[in-house]
Amino acid sequence: MNSFLNINYFNKINNSIIDEENQIIKNLIDNNIYLLKYPYLKPHLPLYKNLFPLINKKINIKPFKEEILSYKNTWNNKDSTSDSWKSITLRSKNGNDQDFLEPIDFNNKEYNIFKYTEASKFFPNIINFLNSLKTDIYLVRLLKLNQGGIIKYHTDEVVFKNTNDIIRCHLPIITDPNVIFKIGAPILPPSSGYSIWKAETLYEQFLDPGYIWYTNVNCLHSVNNNSKIDRIHLVFDIKPPINFLYNLHNIN
Repeated sequence: MNSFLNINYFNKINNSIIDEENQIIKNLIDNNIYLLKYPYLKPHLPLYKNLFPLINKKINIKPFKEEILSYKNTWNNKDSTSDSWKSITLRSKNGNDQDFLEPIDFNNKEYNIFKYTEASKFFPNIINFLNSLKTDIYLVRLLKLNQGGIIKYHTDEVVFKNTNDIIRCHLPIITDPNVIFKIGAPILPPSSGYSIWKAETLYEQFLDPGYIWYTNVNCLHSVNNNSKIDRIHLVFDIKPPINFLYNLHNIN
């Protein structure tokens, strides 16, 4: 991977952004009482910085799709209240089955032991792709959201609060334009013991297949699958290179 920032994408978006609309969004965010109380929920501005393809190169995902469609073993449920959101763990701490990335000290190499799982042997082309990335790789999963499924507004800040250590990337493999990733501003926090927020949608994006997408999962985000197919993404957590971090915070 030559670069972790798609400059062409930013330039294209910049040409279509209206300053007045940017200011309206900024005022809304700056005056949101929950964003003042929980600053980690504040999305990047301009809003397109929360969801963008990292490089201006489309990956050949046909071999990945073939591996997924030929996989006959069980997918794990990620939501105890629904069977619409499922996962296969390909890489995890100590190679164990792991649906969620737990908070750890990413700088402690003795503790930070990530290995490929037994399930990964069914996906050699996907593993070759991951090994081609010139950075540290942490949790890797295939995530399936069934047709009609909804992932409600939540934050993953407990793991991703320090973007110097880790960011989350999506590589859409099987998807549809009616699968929408949303960024929101909080309206009400979760009830005690729960993690789902009530939020106002600020930004929506269909993640085109074949591109590696950066996703800001510290801010409130949700996904709606309004299509007639099951959406499957390769979701991988990596250590971001310095040039990505610099450009994320300096390109307008």
